[in-house]
Amino acid sequence: MSWWCQIKPKHSGIVQEVSEIQYEVVAKPDSVAIYIEDHGKKVDVKGAIAKVSFLNGVEKSGTMLAPASENKLEAKGTFNVKSGTKVTAVVTMVGKATKTVRVFVP
Repeated sequence: MSWWCQIKPKHSGIVQEVSEIQYEVVAKPDSVAIYIEDHGKKVDVKGAIAKVSFLNGVEKSGTMLAPASENKLEAKGTFNVKSGTKVTAVVTMVGKATKTVRVFVP
């Protein structure tokens, strides 16, 4: 993401731009979601998946996300997410290159 282009989250998450596509990661103890947009336009996630890993010190866990709405991948459950958790998502979309998104939970 360019220094002059601050992208604000729409879902109280953390926005990371990878190859000009915006990924908003919303990580909570009971759910994890990724919203995907291309310059403000929702990206269709039909057929997409994401493998998400959570790292807290040396403790690592993970889950798989599936399409939940037009531009949202989501998993529900119990996740070890707290301030400082490193979240890494490997997002695979139909007909596109796999992208890796990394954020820290504030």
